[in-house]
Amino acid sequence: METEVQVFLPLKHRHCDIPIGTAEEKYLLFKGKSPLMTSYFPFANDYGANPFCVNLEDGGVYIVYMDLGELEDRCFHRIAESFRDFVGYLSEDSMDD
Repeated sequence: METEVQVFLPLKHRHCDIPIGTAEEKYLLFKGKSPLMTSYFPFANDYGANPFCVNLEDGGVYIVYMDLGELEDRCFHRIAESFRDFVGYLSEDSMDD
């Protein structure tokens, strides 16, 4: 599966004027929307505003497709075994200078 990271979220404090929430804010928002999201901590978004999340139970990295209707298991796609693996899969060609 190929996808692109648009932006990594600041963890707790905003560090610039980009109008995105922090990872902490998004976690609390998503957790309130669906019990499925309580185990997923968002850390980045793709260009469609779908979050990349670390599963807090198994450590895997998932992309969550928020535009497939009601949030259910089919919306969660594992893309890496760990955050370390996820970072290792990032292409230098796609990084901004």
